[in-house]
Amino acid sequence: MSKDTAPNGPGRGEFARWPIRASVAALAGAGFATLAGRFGHVAWPFELMSHFVVQLLALQLLGSAALLAYGRRRLALAFLPFALINLLLIAPYAFAPLWRAEAAPGPTQLKVMAANVHYAKHRMELLQAEIRRVDPDVIVIVEPSSTYYGDASPLRLSHPHVIFHRDGAGTGIMMASRIPWERASTFTLSSSYSPSVFATFCPAPERGPAGCADVLGVHPISPLGARRSRMRDTELRAIAEFVRERQPERFVVLGDFNTTPWSVRFSELLDRSGLSETPVGRGLTATWASKNPLFGLPIDHVLVGREIHVLHQEVGLDIGSDHFPVSAVLSF
Repeated sequence: MSKDTAPNGPGRGEFARWPIRASVAALAGAGFATLAGRFGHVAWPFELMSHFVVQLLALQLLGSAALLAYGRRRLALAFLPFALINLLLIAPYAFAPLWRAEAAPGPTQLKVMAANVHYAKHRMELLQAEIRRVDPDVIVIVEPSSTYYGDASPLRLSHPHVIFHRDGAGTGIMMASRIPWERASTFTLSSSYSPSVFATFCPAPERGPAGCADVLGVHPISPLGARRSRMRDTELRAIAEFVRERQPERFVVLGDFNTTPWSVRFSELLDRSGLSETPVGRGLTATWASKNPLFGLPIDHVLVGREIHVLHQEVGLDIGSDHFPVSAVLSF
C-alpha cells in the first residue's frame, strides 16, 4: 500500500476541518466584536471595536461563504444575526442618505471644507489643487504647519481671513475664509491637547440672523488607550454643550472627530447637540488611511443644525496626508 493511501495518513476530511475551524473561529471573533461594539459605553476597548463594522461584515461574509462551500449551512446560519447587525449599521451609508435635518434649501449658500494635513506628511500642491477644485468659502485645517497660518501662507491669497491655534502639545488647528467673519476665536473645549476654532459668518447680512451661521472646527484626541479615550469622550461632550449653549439650528461643526458614525459616542454627540450628519452623495467612503471602507475609517465629518440644508457633500481627493478632506455645500 502506498503512503498516499495509508490508513494512518491524513485524509480529505482531515484537511477540510482546518478551513472550517478557521472560519468558525473568525466568525466567533467577529460576532463577539460586533456585540461588544454595541456596548461601547461599558469599556473603551468595546467602543474601539465599534468602528470596524465594515471590516467585520467583510470577514463575516467570507467566513460564511467558506462554511457554505463545505456544506455547513446550519453553522453559517448560526452566525447570520451578527452579520445582519453590521449590515443594518452600514446600510444607511451604503444605500440611502442618513441626513435627518428638516430644513428646506435657503437663499444663502456656504461652502465648507476640512482637511487634516498631518503637518509635513502631505503634499501642498495636492491640497492647493483640491482647494481650487472644491472652491470653499471656509477651510478648517487640522494639524497645520506654519506654512499655512504664517503671513506668507499661500492660502492668504484666496482666503485672507486666517485664525489659528498652535500649542506645545504637538497639535493645532486653523480656519481660513475668503469672506470676513463677524467674530472669531480659538480655545480648548476640555483639554489643552486639542484646540478648536470658532467663527460666525454672515454671507447675507441683509437677512439678519437668518443669513448667518456659526462654524466650529474641532479635532478631539484619538482614543488609543483608556486615558485618551476618556479625553476624547469629554471633548465630544464639550462640543455638544458648546453648540447647545448657542443657536444650534444654524451651526456647522467640522474636522477630524476621531470617531466613526457607528460609535455610541458619536450617537451621543448628535443627540446632545441636535446636529445631524451630512453623508448626502457620499455613500460608504472612508476618510482616514484609505477611501476604501475596507481599509480605512470615516472619522472626518461635517455636522449641521436643523435649519441648514445640505446641497452636496463629498470626500475629496488624495492630498498626500493620511486623511482625505471632506467638504459640503450648505444653504440656509
